[in-house]
Amino acid sequence: MFGRGFEQLNGERFLLKQEGRVERWPSHMQPWMAPWTRKGSRQETCHAGGCDRRLSSDEVSSTAQRLIATLAPLVQAFDAQNERHVEPIVPKLKSAQVSWPASFSPSLLASRGDEVLGLDRVTGRGALLRLVGAAHAGVSEFVLKGLEGEILGAAWDNAGLVLTLAGGAIAECVGLPAHGAWSCLRSAVAPALPSGLASAVVGRDATGKFRAAVVYDGDDSVTLLDLLSEAAAWLPAGEVHVPGTKSLSHAPQLSLTSLAQELLIATADGAVHRRPLMLGGGVSEKVAAAAPAGSAKKWHTACSFG
Repeated sequence: MFGRGFEQLNGERFLLKQEGRVERWPSHMQPWMAPWTRKGSRQETCHAGGCDRRLSSDEVSSTAQRLIATLAPLVQAFDAQNERHVEPIVPKLKSAQVSWPASFSPSLLASRGDEVLGLDRVTGRGALLRLVGAAHAGVSEFVLKGLEGEILGAAWDNAGLVLTLAGGAIAECVGLPAHGAWSCLRSAVAPALPSGLASAVVGRDATGKFRAAVVYDGDDSVTLLDLLSEAAAWLPAGEVHVPGTKSLSHAPQLSLTSLAQELLIATADGAVHRRPLMLGGGVSEKVAAAAPAGSAKKWHTACSFG
């Protein structure tokens, strides 16, 4: 009121704000005494601090242009950095002299310590050998019994063999082969995986809980699943992107280390990627490079050793 009376008697004045300002976060800075007039601006008759909240349209446009000019070089620099892909150094593979039984060519591998198990995913025929350095000591043949359908994946631990069958069914083969046969039964604990599988493997972790890695038809990434025993249902536990799979015609083959601590992903071009699955996880790393273009070799699967 005093300010209005002053202006009526002495004419319009631009009364000054007090210097002390109180922050009304996050909107604006509120003056202790509001300015009475701002002649020539859109808030010409502003009587409250709320007029501090907005910029005029010209100010907004000018500020936006300056911001774009400042940030544009940063955006271009980040884009250029993303385009520069440096291929990681991959260790050279070591060869081992292995003689599989006559007329046997494994299309699946599983390992436990220094033992390696090879399987024919269609016939169920298998062979077990123990590697010593760059050679093997003895080979024992066997046939899986009690299975119906093609085998998609195999994981081997101290309790036995866990097999993933086409259609998603899980089978367990307890112990070790006896007299050339290894009896397998449909798992009474693990339900079938979801349908539409292009590749899959199921294993047990250190607590005995089942864990799965699957590739669905048409996908180029690996989906991780954990079995919720209370509900007897598979629940999503993560996703792993596999570089370079979009250009390949076949889904990658999956393998779990003993106790499901790591996932190995073998692609049709011979590359192998490894992903830790322990608590906290980690990033995928390439442990085997792709074969040279035009190579006559056919890559089936991979497993860890040692």
